Amino acid sequence: MRLRLSTRAALVTCAALLLGCDGKPKECQRFIGTVNKTLREIDARPQPKADDVAAVAAHRQALAEKYEALAEDVAKLKLSEPALVDRAQRYSGLAKAAGAALTAGVQALKAGDPKAADASQKQFDGVAQQEAALVREINELCLKDGG
Repeated sequence: MRLRLSTRAALVTCAALLLGCDGKPKECQRFIGTVNKTLREIDARPQPKADDVAAVAAHRQALAEKYEALAEDVAKLKLSEPALVDRAQRYSGLAKAAGAALTAGVQALKAGDPKAADASQKQFDGVAQQEAALVREINELCLKDGG
């Protein structure tokens, strides 16, 4: 069961972004640093056993809180580059959507509703796909023209 937005891929891409942000270094670095900090925390969390419903629910709740905090942290960034502002807003929205999908999964697990739990997982997986595409856009933006 996959419970992370492509954190490993995002971390690798975001590390590459840090090296490529020459023209907009502070804004790229602040944005990427904010995202990386939370993604590292999420990635470091041990996965519970799939058959321990209570542990899975608690794990998803903790992840939901991390994604909601990430959404807030990204939204608070003071960025001036319009294209980066747009992508930060979109990333914040995706982090909120990830948190909402995880929260729905927690509620479904607690209610003993496997169909709803599966639906929330599919919703989360859809957010993960959107996040991967957005990371590529951010990568291109920060590397474009050396900035």
